[in-house]
Amino acid sequence: MRRASQLVAIVCALSGGAAQAQEAGSISNPLWSTPLESINATRDRPLFTKGRRPPQVAEAPQPSDSAPSVDPATPPFSLVGTVVGDQEKVAVVLESGSQAVLRLPLGASASGWRVAEVAPRSVRLTRGPQSVTLELPKPALH
Repeated sequence: MRRASQLVAIVCALSGGAAQAQEAGSISNPLWSTPLESINATRDRPLFTKGRRPPQVAEAPQPSDSAPSVDPATPPFSLVGTVVGDQEKVAVVLESGSQAVLRLPLGASASGWRVAEVAPRSVRLTRGPQSVTLELPKPALH
């Protein structure tokens, strides 16, 4: 009970001090000298109400979830190089979607395509009855 009366005394002293400071002309808060009637926007649009919302921001269109259409008859690879040795034949390809470099030995599969043949400048890929040959670009003559 004693604490409550002390708290009331402090609040009264503070509010009385503000009124005294305002009357004496030594204003520590510039809003104390502003009459409430002149702050119409604050009264009309209070800060802490459910109806007060920030302005609408235009949103960028969301990218579509579907991947770009790829011709199913074309493998999603480009030939980067080949390794043709006595014991091993390997195709080195760049996957179009992920830009990953894949090392595919003869007989290996990726994205449904199987390496059927590896030559010094080309690779033949098969998927079911389909067969596609990827070739390295011709070297430029200088």
